[in-house]
Amino acid sequence: MTARMRVLLLMAVSLSTPRLTHCFMPLFVFNGNSSTHLHITQTAILMKTAEVCRDIAASEGRNFSLTITESLSPDSVQRACSSTSSSSSLISSFMFYTSITTIHLSNALVDGVLVMSGKHHFDDEMFKEGRNIISSGVAAVKTSVEKESFVTGRFILGQVCHTLQDFYSYSNWVELGKEVPHSALISPDQPLENLAGPTVPTCRNCTGQNCSDNLLQQGLLTSGYFSILSSAKPPGKCSHGGFWDRTSRNDPVGGINKDKVESSHGSLHHKAADLAVNATVELLEDIRLAVGDKNFLRLMGLSQSPALCFVIGTADSMKDDIAAAKKVSFDIIDSKRGTEDEPSAYILVPFNDTEFGPLLMTTDADVFKDRINKLYANGNGDTQDLCLSGLQLALTTAPPYSDIFVFTDTPAKDAHLKNNILALIESSKSAVSVLFGHQC
Repeated sequence: MTARMRVLLLMAVSLSTPRLTHCFMPLFVFNGNSSTHLHITQTAILMKTAEVCRDIAASEGRNFSLTITESLSPDSVQRACSSTSSSSSLISSFMFYTSITTIHLSNALVDGVLVMSGKHHFDDEMFKEGRNIISSGVAAVKTSVEKESFVTGRFILGQVCHTLQDFYSYSNWVELGKEVPHSALISPDQPLENLAGPTVPTCRNCTGQNCSDNLLQQGLLTSGYFSILSSAKPPGKCSHGGFWDRTSRNDPVGGINKDKVESSHGSLHHKAADLAVNATVELLEDIRLAVGDKNFLRLMGLSQSPALCFVIGTADSMKDDIAAAKKVSFDIIDSKRGTEDEPSAYILVPFNDTEFGPLLMTTDADVFKDRINKLYANGNGDTQDLCLSGLQLALTTAPPYSDIFVFTDTPAKDAHLKNNILALIESSKSAVSVLFGHQC
């Protein structure tokens, strides 16, 4: 079994056995009225992304009509963040959904791979260790963004969000009457105060199934101990609680977690989830301030940069020209890499005299060049091709203001699409350049 298969197997076990995951409910488990890590993370991402887009629109003198609430959808945020009045493009929606999904899955993976790592969940009063996980993770996200390694940044961000969110279920922050996030968790220069010492008792036995009054009210911050292997814990300390936590069977019995409404302190579940949302928003704002609005949106998969599109003819008539088309394409790609004009994505649409497509869409310039390099001339030898069909596919997929280059040396057999093409160019504000002699 490969390492990747082991990770996927562990993740599948985590996502399918809710009692084993000692945290807010995992990604694909829905439990009535309880919040999941997916809900908490997506809500925070959509709220902060919409806020960034609103601020950008205000600075550019544009209207931003979306009301920012906790009930936003990815579609509504993607549309509102578009810099033009045109409808949302396929590529923008695809990249936004993909980015959010990457963050979600990475968040869930913490329970699949690091379920026994107390510091990744703030178990066992590991507040300093948990904060170190968050601080180092946030620093790694910022570094990844600076290096334009956005996929890596999203993966790390999901893990950091999981640890941060667990704090509000695992600790007694809510029980202490706190109504705002614990900012010191994302500010390593701030002290962690009022921590219960290692020998300070923090809990009493629950009364039967009633754990509402099992915390010793000392004004000190504590969290539950957790183990699926041993019932041992320091004398007088709280347990996480739940079916899999063996420490909760040892005095003081019971738990303090707020993972779901049925948990030991489930009456405070929604307060904990709301704080977890606000804390995640706070963490995202910290990243935004460090990397800037443009790069923050790129991290979220919502770049406002245009795409670079090549619509390349592969009919028999291109046999003598396809090598030149590849060279010109590579020169254009390389001239934009590492500059302010570097596109948010690359789109390739091949066409000939009998068919067009399939469309390739990628954010990796090397993958793009490799696919172009594999093109070869084929077809039935007709003197006309489906140039306008290929161009239409590119125009309807690319975001506004994209650069589209068409390589063809024969007239179009789909000339009936000309008016549609002109309307799409006008509405998208994209620049279309036709090379190699024929205005298809």
